[in-house]
Amino acid sequence: MVNLESILLGEYAENELRKDFTKSERYANAKQIEALLGERRGRPSEKNVEHSPHFELGTKTRDVAAEKAGFGNRMTYRQAKQVVEEGSDAVRNNM
Repeated sequence: MVNLESILLGEYAENELRKDFTKSERYANAKQIEALLGERRGRPSEKNVEHSPHFELGTKTRDVAAEKAGFGNRMTYRQAKQVVEEGSDAVRNNM
């Protein structure tokens, strides 16, 4: 069985060593991580229990995604999300 989460995290580590991700790339990575983890609300989602990585109980999906994608915290991730989803093309292209 292919472990998509391991592949995604491995790809992230490999690319992080080569170049800095743009904020929009980090946001895209965080979104993928959130999709893989499901809505945990501090615990493994029911659909992903057997394949869920072990994070400290109480750690929310958005916090894990923000950390793994290289954002300092979930607020920075949320700000990047807002710019990517709502910002003008000129602003998004400079992220």
